[in-house]
Amino acid sequence: MQKSQQSQLQAAGSLRARTQLALNAANVVGASLRPLRETAQRAQVLQLDRPLSVAAVAQMAAQLRRDDPDVEYAEPDLRMRPHWTPADPYYGSLWALHDPLAGIRLASAWDRSRGQGVTVAVLDTGYTAHADLQPNLLPGYDFIGDAARARDGDGRDANAADQGDWRYAGECPAPMGGAANSSWHGTHVAGTIAALADNGVGIAGVAPQAKILPLRVLGKCGGYTSDIADAIVWAAGASVWGLPANPYPAKILNLSLGGVGSCGQTYQDAVNTARNLGALVIASAGNDDTDVLNATPANCTGVLAVAATDTQGSKASFSNYGYRISLAAPGVSIYSTYNSGSNWPATETYQYMQGTSMAAPHVSGVAALMLAANPYLNDRDLERLLLRTVRAFPGSCSSCGAGLLDAAAAVAVAAGNPAAAPTVEIMSLAFSGGLGQTAREAMVTNGQGPYAYQWAVSNPEFRLQTPTARNTRINASVPYCETVSTNLMLTVTDAQGRSGSASTSIRFTSPRVPGRQCP
Repeated sequence: MQKSQQSQLQAAGSLRARTQLALNAANVVGASLRPLRETAQRAQVLQLDRPLSVAAVAQMAAQLRRDDPDVEYAEPDLRMRPHWTPADPYYGSLWALHDPLAGIRLASAWDRSRGQGVTVAVLDTGYTAHADLQPNLLPGYDFIGDAARARDGDGRDANAADQGDWRYAGECPAPMGGAANSSWHGTHVAGTIAALADNGVGIAGVAPQAKILPLRVLGKCGGYTSDIADAIVWAAGASVWGLPANPYPAKILNLSLGGVGSCGQTYQDAVNTARNLGALVIASAGNDDTDVLNATPANCTGVLAVAATDTQGSKASFSNYGYRISLAAPGVSIYSTYNSGSNWPATETYQYMQGTSMAAPHVSGVAALMLAANPYLNDRDLERLLLRTVRAFPGSCSSCGAGLLDAAAAVAVAAGNPAAAPTVEIMSLAFSGGLGQTAREAMVTNGQGPYAYQWAVSNPEFRLQTPTARNTRINASVPYCETVSTNLMLTVTDAQGRSGSASTSIRFTSPRVPGRQCP
């Protein structure tokens, strides 16, 4: 659509010339167009002869404005669609997805993304057969090394099916000493993330077109750190001795599990490996109403620890809390896929559950929507944008992290505007170098990937190790007692040739040594 600033008579006299300019702009992208009609605001609607991306049409509109200063505006005639609500019979029971007070505001996020092409690893009790989940399940793996706890007759194998985690009284150490039926915990968690939507059956997952990689790490009496750590590493795509390579590496890992204690080296090494491979690790904070500092693996560095909120947007009474919490999500009265068996698997069903185990998969699902909307985001981008886009708690949730998960805001920022120039930020990057060494990373929203990167410094004494990569290391010699500084500049160009830039300052100061004089 285009609108001229001229009078009606002038516009009529120059319509032919303006249409020719529009034709020229269309030819640049290999298309043709014709005048269609005039709107009520007297803008001209021009119709293309074939479908083009919004970015390509925006490029045409910009060219038309440049060629004709009398054009008041020119913009794509965007196609609108209904805000999608799935026709699943139990969708109304999923308050966490749609409740305007305390839900995660998912409906408008679904208009941008439904998780297609993203794999989420669920490290849990495995899965049970369920029509509302089965098409989204990938072949997983059973990491339980103890055949008695696994109940499948052997140790680790390629069958991630949940055999039940029921127990008799006294079979397991505290706090699992009492008798209990099977939890079907992994099936419930997986359904929250990626149950099918709009299939006329049951519920809808947060990311209904994502795939679940089920990794069985919990059996009778729970699971061992050693097994879970191996599953973390394998899920992200690294090799584990004695196991085949993972054909479906996941960029999002959901750990709705934990125990008491500090983060041990086994867990921390596994999390570091996953993060170094670009996988985001999301864990439930724990259900002991205590500081998450004593709940592992949620307290490990590099893990997004998720607290639980209730239907009023307040901290769930059981949820752990503390400064290591990243954000919170609904974790009370969560309805999801389940199994009717008391011990062994029986028929599929649905069930309400509560816990921070139910909160974490909401975050994992939203992360999958974000990554599907923008596959150029890495794990650090996902983490930053999830935390940036939270909303204030409707209720009281002290020490519950940055805020309440907001799917609509997170996915909107992740998707960006493909018709705009790249928006560029320079982010700090963890780096263990000594004096005169640091690292920075580009975070890009808007525009169309793939992106090209160009770093530069204003001070030639500073050296860039990888000046055309997304990440770069900056090095400089720092004489004793002196300070050296530079401006660090970054220009990012997208696939359409549009550029965005950012800059920051880098400053190194050599510390003084007591008793030693400066030169």
